[in-house]
Amino acid sequence: MNAQPTNRGVGADGVRPMPSAEEVEAARHTREQLVAWGVEWPPPKGWKEALARRRADLDAPGTLRVPTVTVYSDGSGTTGGPAGIAYVLMQEGAIVDEGSLPLPDANNQQAEILAAAYALHSLPEGQDVLVVSDSKHVVNGWNEWLPMWRARGWRKRRGGTPSNLDLWRRLSEAAERHASVRCEWCRGHDGNVGNERADVLAGEARQAAIRGDFPDPDTYADRFP
Repeated sequence: MNAQPTNRGVGADGVRPMPSAEEVEAARHTREQLVAWGVEWPPPKGWKEALARRRADLDAPGTLRVPTVTVYSDGSGTTGGPAGIAYVLMQEGAIVDEGSLPLPDANNQQAEILAAAYALHSLPEGQDVLVVSDSKHVVNGWNEWLPMWRARGWRKRRGGTPSNLDLWRRLSEAAERHASVRCEWCRGHDGNVGNERADVLAGEARQAAIRGDFPDPDTYADRFP
């Protein structure tokens, strides 16, 4: 699927209107209303809290814009060897694009980092993106560790080199293609449509890697430099 993201329900400035806490409580939580707020249907657990966080970001000066696209990333691997990565792009509660790639050698944490980078690389440039991952390693890395590492010249607090630095830098470079990027955690295998689909795609990609079924080398780099 190669559908271009649409912006239905997004204001002229590209920012989706966000309700206040009072408006959320007073509204009828119909599919149409939640979709207008950028909540997928059926609504995942914690959707009210996620809306509140986005509203706080919008109200705070100098913060990122409210995401106009939401992409779920997932990696499938063990302690090394064949692995798979995948993403699922959702807008207004519907899947509008997805992709997956087999990897010849990556452990689970490496696959999760690469999946997030792959997701950001696969989107058209200039988006306001919310990356959703069930990997706390990725989410904590993006929100807490990466800013610190970059500020220290890609060094840890005590001067050491971060593990998987080349992969974290790939994620950082992929994010630079976009207007803004946020990263949130979701519980895996909990009925979340985007997460569940990304999990299936990543698992299928890992099985392809086990079989040695890789894309043509001439197109592989184009899909994920």
